[in-house]
Amino acid sequence: MSCDCNKKCLGPCLPHCNKKYLQIIMYYKEKYEKYKDKYLDLKNQFENKIHYLIITVGPTGSGKTKLITETTNLLKINNYVKILIDDLIENDQTYKEKIVKIIKTVKENCDNKIKECKENCDNEIKECIEEKYKNPDMKLIKDFNKSYYASRKGESCMNIKDVSCDELNDFKIKNTVSNKKNIVLEITGETIPNWLFDYKFIPENYQVILSYSLVNFDNLIARNKSRLYDNIKKFEEDYYSPAPRLPEIRKKEFLNKCKIIKDNLIKLYECNNTKLLNNKCFKYDQLLLFNNNTNMELVFDSSIHTSEIFNEMIDTHFIVPNNINNLI
Repeated sequence: MSCDCNKKCLGPCLPHCNKKYLQIIMYYKEKYEKYKDKYLDLKNQFENKIHYLIITVGPTGSGKTKLITETTNLLKINNYVKILIDDLIENDQTYKEKIVKIIKTVKENCDNKIKECKENCDNEIKECIEEKYKNPDMKLIKDFNKSYYASRKGESCMNIKDVSCDELNDFKIKNTVSNKKNIVLEITGETIPNWLFDYKFIPENYQVILSYSLVNFDNLIARNKSRLYDNIKKFEEDYYSPAPRLPEIRKKEFLNKCKIIKDNLIKLYECNNTKLLNNKCFKYDQLLLFNNNTNMELVFDSSIHTSEIFNEMIDTHFIVPNNINNLI
């Protein structure tokens, strides 16, 4: 009698099938015992493997997106999760709807402004709209900022109810850490992100890499002038692209932001270099500075360069005027 234990295991076939199942169990048990130590060793290596938290830093317009590629290529890191709260906000449906209303209002204002136009009216309207975005008044600035923070702190994000974009961003960080993946965060550097470490978001087996993009103040202003207008045009052509934000292009206000970013960079370097850590800074494993005034290039690496080189690089490639009174 022939017994197929995969189909029938009753009556006379039962003893035969039980014996076969037992043989299978013993076979895999022997395999497990043989490779158990190797498996546990690999498991232990994975759990204790050094992972990376890369924080890319720089003012608006300094090229932080390109900085991610340069930094990960330098460190030979292929797999990482990019976490940026602005990605959530710019792709949030509620935020997009608010920006559409702002765009419509700007266009209506320009239409009304040149009602008496008789020829080349389309060009005049286009110039009016471009001027409003490149030199925004306080009302436009407030409208963009109000829309941004309403989505960031609101009661839903990315169509998820009762969760703000801030909360969703925190969840993404915790989830990425729990899955033991490399993380890339993008910040301006106006504040030092001590919260990442104060609230134990980042475990000790993560190596913290700070990577800055250095661009002189005048170059930043020139880049940001056309940034909003260009992004508005892209958004109007493709609603599924990220909705634009308004970069700070008022010289006095932007200068103050850049001075704070530069001061925070110096504080972080000094407290790590002297090992006098305090509640105003955190410990990092490596600091990288890239000059992005023309083509992005690495100009400082804390693992090989001295403090003299550090000071020289930020004074050369991140020139921020001291006197704001002469700026218009």
